[in-house]
Parts: sequence; structure tokens; C-alpha cells
Amino acid sequence: MGMKQFTIMVCDGDEERQMWLRQLLSEMAWKMDCEFQVDWISVETEEVVGRHGKEAHMAFLHVGNHTMAAVRTGKWILNSNVYCQIVFYGRTAVNLQPYFAARPVAVMRHVESVQERILIWKKQIEDMCAAVEAQRQCFKWDSKQFAYVIPYDMLFYIQSQRTILLLAMVSGQIYEVPGKLDAAQMRLEKDTDLFLRVHQSFLVNMSKVLAFDKNRNMLLLLDGSQIPVSKRYIKEVRGRLERF
Repeated sequence: MGMKQFTIMVCDGDEERQMWLRQLLSEMAWKMDCEFQVDWISVETEEVVGRHGKEAHMAFLHVGNHTMAAVRTGKWILNSNVYCQIVFYGRTAVNLQPYFAARPVAVMRHVESVQERILIWKKQIEDMCAAVEAQRQCFKWDSKQFAYVIPYDMLFYIQSQRTILLLAMVSGQIYEVPGKLDAAQMRLEKDTDLFLRVHQSFLVNMSKVLAFDKNRNMLLLLDGSQIPVSKRYIKEVRGRLERF
């Protein structure tokens, strides 16, 4: 595994605050043995924020004199990436209700004591990195109604039925979500090697495989499911099972 990488989006045009945050993130990267890729956004338009927010693990939004402008930016990020960890910071108002529309993980008030401020920020960054790492152990998928975050260990397989994905859970429940199997495969391959494409219509959690029926070219899963393996995937399936 390579060094852990986190993408952070910062919406703050103040050079002094940027310098302070750059130094803090540099210290945190060394301490946590990770790498922070920071996108500094000074011009906040829906197109720019949406484009950068789509790939961001975290977003720090400075709140100046216009609370609703910051909230609007947060909502733009949320619309493009429901998994982004959003934090508002600055001399924020007592009324926090407007911020909830962007579903932030924190609203941080300015602290005059530099030492105390550093401790607060470090704790917040560590917590957010831990949350992102937890997300990386999950299958994340969006629909119009829900944002699914399913731990890999809870998911047996994903089956495609044209434009619908069936998510087969350990509990026996099956969730139906809109989507294509190719897209699900690409999403999974970014973060894990647990899942393998074994058929045009199936992605299987290989840690849930009990046996491979060579005569019928079927995978037998721990829950009793039988998943067909097409000829084009047999060699890769056998190789993966040997490694497991």
C-alpha cells in the first residue's frame, strides 16, 4: 500500500489564513505519514466549487460577514459529493441552524489563543481523516433518494439487471439501486481488491466465497448463494482464490 492521500478543498481567499493552514497541514502530513492535496478556491462559483468538490475528501469553508454565501458554497459541494467532510470556520454567528443545510461535520469558531486553536484544528483534521478511512472500507453509491455507505464485510455480491444494481447483504436483504455494474466496478477498484468481476452481471466479494465448483463454473458463497463464472473470468477467479 502506498502513502495515504487526502484531497482537501479550502474556500478562503485570505493569504495569511492560507499560510497558517498550509503550515498546519504540512505538520499534520508528517505526523500522520500521509499526503494532503489541497485545492485553494478563491473564486466561488457553482461550476468551480462543484468540479473541485466532486473529488474532495474534506472541505474547509471560511465564514466571513455573509453566512448564507458560505452555506451556499457548502450546499454546492454537498450536491456534487455527499461524502465530502465539510467544516465551516471563522467568527461564526451563534445561530448554527443555517449551516445544517450543508450537513457539515463541524462549525468551528475562531479561538484567539494560537496554541488552543492549533490543538482544535489538529483534532478536527485527525477525526476527518479517520472518517475518510472508514469510508474507504465501504461501498459508496448514490441514488436520488439515498446515499449508501455499506461496509464491505456486509456485502456479498452486486448483481446487474440492466439499469438496476442489486446489493446482496449479509443480512439477506437486497437493496435495489439505479446504476451500471461497470461504474460500480470502477468505484470499488479504487479502494479495494476484495471484489472481483466474475460474470457480465456479477461482482463478488471474494472474502465471502466458500468454494468454486469447477464442473459447473459456479462460486458457492457463505450464505448459500451460487454465482455463475463466465469463461472469460475463470482464470482470474482461480488466481484470486489461490491468493486468498
